[in-house]
Formats: sequence, structure tokens, C-alpha cells
Amino acid sequence: QRPFDLFLHTSDLAYLEGTEQQFQTRFFKPSGASLRRLVLWTTMSNHDGYSSKSDSGEGPFFDAYIMPSKGEAGGAPSGREAIFSFDHGRVHFVCLDSFHLSRKTNEVMATWLKKDLKKVKDDAKTDWIIAYWHHPAYTKGSHDGTREKEPLEMRQWIQPILEAGGVDLVLNGHSHTYERTMLIDGC
Repeated sequence: QRPFDLFLHTSDLAYLEGTEQQFQTRFFKPSGASLRRLVLWTTMSNHDGYSSKSDSGEGPFFDAYIMPSKGEAGGAPSGREAIFSFDHGRVHFVCLDSFHLSRKTNEVMATWLKKDLKKVKDDAKTDWIIAYWHHPAYTKGSHDGTREKEPLEMRQWIQPILEAGGVDLVLNGHSHTYERTMLIDGC
């Protein structure tokens, strides 16, 4: 009987090119009733990102959403709306950009991710850490994670940071199928 607390979306909200019109007609209009009573947290995707740029924070995606880039909702400040974190109750959420931003360990996203996870890892107020982004590190659904650049790089460079940082759950989109892994790391 309890209502939802928030709406977490792994994106492709404005299919196909992420234009302002597609955001309005394909996401905001059909989701209007839900969005009036729920907080939405979303991530950059390939379709939403075709007409927006994560480096500059410009385009329809960034016009439609204002994300907490200064740490104002919990976690470490990222300085970019494409990567951010927030706390909800005793859960810490981490949003990554698997489309535009570099996934290499010495670049902006990975450097910020390490800081953010370090900040919450030993926090007695955090029971769970959930990370989400668009391109899954592992997929054999409608996309092949062994052949596509984004999943390969998320698996190679970002996944070890998540594991070291104590992330409990990862949620993704992109592959248009339901997939999940076996329990990992003794869980």
C-alpha cells in the first residue's frame, strides 16, 4: 500500500534522437501524472545524448533535467550534471554516464566516482549503494557486451572501482531485454 518514493530511469527517454519535441511527446506527456507526484532521477543514454553533450551540459537532456552536480543531494560534488550522486533514506545512488564521458580510470568520471564512493563507504548512515547508468557492463540481450565499446569499457575500467567501493547493486538499460547476473562476490 506504500506509494513509490522515487522514479529511477536508465534512460532512452526521448527515442530516437533526444530532441526537445521527443522529450515532450514521448516522455513528459505520457508520464505527466507520475512525474507530478514522484521525483525522477535519470541518466544519459545514446538516444537521449544524440542532441545533448555531457561535457558542456548543453542540449535538450540538460534543459529537461537539473541534476545535483554540487553534492547538494548527498555524495561528492562532480561539477557535471551527467554524473552525480544522491542519498535517499539510507541508500546512496550513483549515476554515471556511459555514453559521452570517458570511462578510463584517470578521467573525470572515474576520478569523481572514487571520491564519491570513498565518502560514503564507511558512512554509518548508508546501508546500500546503488549505481546506475545506461550501457550494461554485461549484456547478451539486444546488444552484445563483448563487442560494443561502452559495455567493454564500463566492465574494464568502471566495474573494478564499483567493486572496490562497495556498490551493492547496479542497474542499466540499453539492451531491450531483462537480464541479471548470478550473485557475485559472495552475496
